[in-house]
Amino acid sequence: MPRPAPTFQGTVVLEALVRKDGKVDVVHLLRSLRFGLDQSAIEALRRWRFRPGTKNGMPVDVTVNVEVTFNIR
Repeated sequence: MPRPAPTFQGTVVLEALVRKDGKVDVVHLLRSLRFGLDQSAIEALRRWRFRPGTKNGMPVDVTVNVEVTFNIR
């Protein structure tokens, strides 16, 4: 009987700064998976664009925690 393929899953947690223009700066790695997945999560997050937070109707920088979940089969 063949063995099922190994699976790996986990979540990288990053603290990021969403700038007024919606671009992201990664500030801290809060939860690591290693195996190159941390860097993959950081690179993906840097490509994302967000709607910036606002205060009194004006865009402001906002710090957020972002979870990037991997499910590799």
